[in-house]
Amino acid sequence: MTQDNPADIADAYKQLTAAEKQAENLEKWLDSFEAKLDSLLQETEDVQKSSTTETQPKEETK
Repeated sequence: MTQDNPADIADAYKQLTAAEKQAENLEKWLDSFEAKLDSLLQETEDVQKSSTTETQPKEETK
């Protein structure tokens, strides 16, 4: 059985903590990016709907 050097364990823990923090920051960034994409998609759909209704001929009432 091998014994781990306490300094190696501490270093591994520091690296793990740093990696978890980076993953958390990346997840926050991706959530923000996704929200912006959703907003752009909604705006695009709204513009398409409004341009479609504006270009359709109006029915004449008799």
